[in-house]
Amino acid sequence: MPCFATSRQIDREHGTRTKPMRVLCLGMSRTGTLSMYTALCQLGYTPYHMIVTMENPVRSLGIGNEAVDAHYYDKGAQFTRRDFDAWLGDFDAVLDVPCCLLADELTAAYPDAKVILTSRDPDGWVRSCRDTVVVVMGWRSWSVLKRIDPDAFHFVNAHDKWADITDGWTKPGLLRHEDHVRAVVPKGNLLEFQAGRDGWKELSAFLGMEAPEGDFPRVNEAKSGFFTATGRKTTMILDKRKEQIDFDLRCWYADSYTLRSLDHAEAVQRGILSVRDCIIRDILAESDRADA
Repeated sequence: MPCFATSRQIDREHGTRTKPMRVLCLGMSRTGTLSMYTALCQLGYTPYHMIVTMENPVRSLGIGNEAVDAHYYDKGAQFTRRDFDAWLGDFDAVLDVPCCLLADELTAAYPDAKVILTSRDPDGWVRSCRDTVVVVMGWRSWSVLKRIDPDAFHFVNAHDKWADITDGWTKPGLLRHEDHVRAVVPKGNLLEFQAGRDGWKELSAFLGMEAPEGDFPRVNEAKSGFFTATGRKTTMILDKRKEQIDFDLRCWYADSYTLRSLDHAEAVQRGILSVRDCIIRDILAESDRADA
């Protein structure tokens, strides 16, 4: 009988905390988290944001999915400080998904960290999600990519969980999340930061730091090639792994079709060589249309 490893991915991590965790930004995605990430970088922090997660999705989203599964779906043990230190030990601030979904575990692990709840008009948030996240995850190419690329598999798996937790990126899902953060965090340790309203004054006072010169960063990826950047990053991953992907596609086709004759087999083999290039063209076309 085959023996399968039962340990979690996080249990194979050996990282340790190299700097104290100082800030937990627990606002939902699309509430100004990239602007806050940029601001924290300017203040000298080393923040962990979704854009950092995407540098190594197999590791980061694989671990993040385990933490989310444990909290929301009772699959495995909930994360402790040891787990977060192994995962996020080189960072002193966290923002965006998946971390913002782990308010209970993070505040218990780091009770001395200051907590920020970024927020925005709920109706505007719903529109923003529908115009960005929902558009990207509606690309037809994901149905193929998740079968042949580990990064894409973990990304799609993570998104499906996040969409479920937020009731499909809806207003009730957002408000429920924000109310939960308020209930978990003592009022004196929580800054509610309204995107487009608050700035350096509010953030610096809360963190006990001097405000930098210049305006507070206002980064809106939906107006700066968000889709094209996402599409091109995906195609770079595909191109980097093209030999493995071509092999995986051959296996996928072999499983999907009965090769009834040598001619049929040769036709499928010829078609395989262009499938990856077709996926790449499809992604770029979809992302360019979305940004147009």
